[in-house]
Amino acid sequence: MAAQRRKSLQGSLGPQLLPFGARAATVTARYSGAPSLAAAMLRPVIPLQPAMATSPHWQCIAGCGACCRLDPELRQDALAALSPQQRSTYMEMVGPDGWCIHYDTGGRRCRIYAGRPDFCRVANLLPLFAPELAPAPSAHWSPAAHELAVACCRQQIRSEYGGRGRVMRRFERAIRRP
Repeated sequence: MAAQRRKSLQGSLGPQLLPFGARAATVTARYSGAPSLAAAMLRPVIPLQPAMATSPHWQCIAGCGACCRLDPELRQDALAALSPQQRSTYMEMVGPDGWCIHYDTGGRRCRIYAGRPDFCRVANLLPLFAPELAPAPSAHWSPAAHELAVACCRQQIRSEYGGRGRVMRRFERAIRRP
């Protein structure tokens, strides 16, 4: 009976074999009714769909501000990537507590968002940190550019608010594509 079932599954799914070790195969054999380890190793694999079939789609979330922490000691790599003029503007924006002077820490929002400097815009940072991923001005971002922006935001959010906090959960929900 098990041999017939295995044969029909192999015919319908092709020659895919289980790619796991002996212990997992033994457990599979014990619970699937297969007569031996060899029989368990020959069972076809049914591919599982990943939880997120597409790559994340970066977007800024309101009430975060993790990127507004401008402390030069924490952002040496960012400072090194800026031009001398941008670096000067950046340093003028750093408040005594390390946060941007234009960031409202109580309301968690930028007071000059519409007119913020170019280095405060994620799309403008791609050419500085990953020129090969930077889209043309009118083009859409590539999946790799979205992944880089998401990784940068995750790192900043994790360092400011923790990896399991409310801000990180909101960001993770925002970057999922339907």
